[in-house]
Amino acid sequence: MQRKLTWFLTILAIALFAFIFFFERRIPGATERTAAARVLPGVEPLNITALEITLSAGGVLRAEQTNGVWFLTRPPYPAHQTAIEMFVTNLVQLRSFDRLPQHEVALQGQRNFGLEPPRATVQVETATNKFQFEVGGNAPLTNNIYLRIIPSSEVVLTQSDLIQHLPESTNAWRSQRLVQLAGLPFDHLQVRHRQRIFELGKNPTNQLWRITRPIPARGDQHQISTLLNQLAHAQVTGFIADSVADLERFGLQSPELEVGFNHGTNRAFTIEFGGAVTNQTNQVFARLIGHTNIVTVSQDLLDFLKQPYKAFHDPRLMTLENIGALNRIEVNFQEQFAIQRQPDERWRIGAEDGFFADRELLGEFLSGVLALRILDIAKEVPTEADLQELGLQKPLARYAFLERSTNSTGSVTNKPGPELAFGTPATDRIYVKRSDEAPIYLTDLAKMTQLPRASWELRDRQIFTFSTGSVVRVSIVSSTSTNTAVRTGAAWASEPLANEAIAEAVFRLSTLKALRNWVSNSPERKQSFGIGSETLELEVKGENGTQVWRIPLGKLTIRRDVYAEHPNVPSLIFEFPGEIYHLLKQNLPHAR
Repeated sequence: MQRKLTWFLTILAIALFAFIFFFERRIPGATERTAAARVLPGVEPLNITALEITLSAGGVLRAEQTNGVWFLTRPPYPAHQTAIEMFVTNLVQLRSFDRLPQHEVALQGQRNFGLEPPRATVQVETATNKFQFEVGGNAPLTNNIYLRIIPSSEVVLTQSDLIQHLPESTNAWRSQRLVQLAGLPFDHLQVRHRQRIFELGKNPTNQLWRITRPIPARGDQHQISTLLNQLAHAQVTGFIADSVADLERFGLQSPELEVGFNHGTNRAFTIEFGGAVTNQTNQVFARLIGHTNIVTVSQDLLDFLKQPYKAFHDPRLMTLENIGALNRIEVNFQEQFAIQRQPDERWRIGAEDGFFADRELLGEFLSGVLALRILDIAKEVPTEADLQELGLQKPLARYAFLERSTNSTGSVTNKPGPELAFGTPATDRIYVKRSDEAPIYLTDLAKMTQLPRASWELRDRQIFTFSTGSVVRVSIVSSTSTNTAVRTGAAWASEPLANEAIAEAVFRLSTLKALRNWVSNSPERKQSFGIGSETLELEVKGENGTQVWRIPLGKLTIRRDVYAEHPNVPSLIFEFPGEIYHLLKQNLPHAR
């Protein structure tokens, strides 16, 4: 028994010595890790000009760096910058914790180091040097791996971080972006869906996109930006093959949809979309002509690209990109008139004997025009017969917008801008055409009928303006009674509350303005508004004597305001502020 125990202890001691000699001595401590030499001495990320990796499963990757940007040259394809940079970062930080010479490796056998065969062979190139090593297996009991240095064949022990970013296939360093829009020079985008084609072109001056085919039209910048954003962020979900002879198998012999990126007339890049992936109905095959390979992408991208060109048409019927340059508006509806900007920035309707436009009403007019939307395209390229049939040979209404332009001599003129012509109403819509665009559109009839038809609708709503202290009498006169107050000094009435109420009413009257829009300018309608049942009289003392203003009043409105007639423009009806009327009615003394 004693001899058996001695042999057992002897064998255990030899095994422990072998483990310490061959393995335990290679487990570096914290101090050793800090002091260990680098596997690639003196190499920094920006020093590396090329990386080449031969995978044990077959295939070679080669990436080259120029000015800090990586390019995948084998296989030729846009590089996944982050993936390569993370690999390089780990690569240059590798430390040699232990080195085993070639004869010791041969003694133990390459299999023990995971080098028969190696996981991959890595070649690192700089401007002045070349390094090559094979990646082996994991060291026992440690979080380290073995590398065999070529050509010396010595094995070093280093961190296993390298394994996390070592490519597993030739696809690992390909960019998953479907198309690299940032680096693609293009100013035209063409989408062909079966027999239908539409094309977008970028204006080199203002950088705005327009529809150039099938008809020239303004582009919806937001929708086009969404299209470009979808393409820029579209991801490849799978790399199928670099070159395929049998395109029919992928539905690419006659692609369902094609997207082309052109710079002028030169095609820079093309994507063809084919059939659905078997058992993955949300994925479709795509062919990248610029890289001659087959990939898979999301069906959602294909569905978005299938939209007709109308989806990318600017939905606004009217666009005034520089409203500050607007100088003249011409209207031809129930009345033909023009609105001209004056040097003092006010707007005059008609000639010098005309009247000024109301700023708020003019603003509402422009807002109403700019709010009109294209609901549909009735005719893309109309004929003379179409114009006749849809009422656009002799339009129901026209609105022309002219911009201020300064010629070479410094003279200011009106430059013709877009003009809207409205034709025949169609149920709740109306046909309309822009002078600078071919199609006939349909827009909302109700919104169109809110646009001004006659000049009086835009007239300045200020009735009069005078100093409160210049008013000496205020009266409301009817056929049966008269309520009046005469100012004595600063007082209108002996009773304090009535005096304050009348003073407040006179103060508001001094800057009287019609409420909301003008109501009517028809003599025939005066009776329906009850005009003349009462008259408001204001006696105002001025430098040229005393003047009496008379405003004929009518019925109460639904808001308890009062219909009234303009004192200087007969038959022009407006809504007189009810608060002023009721203050006077309740507080003006009855005339004796």
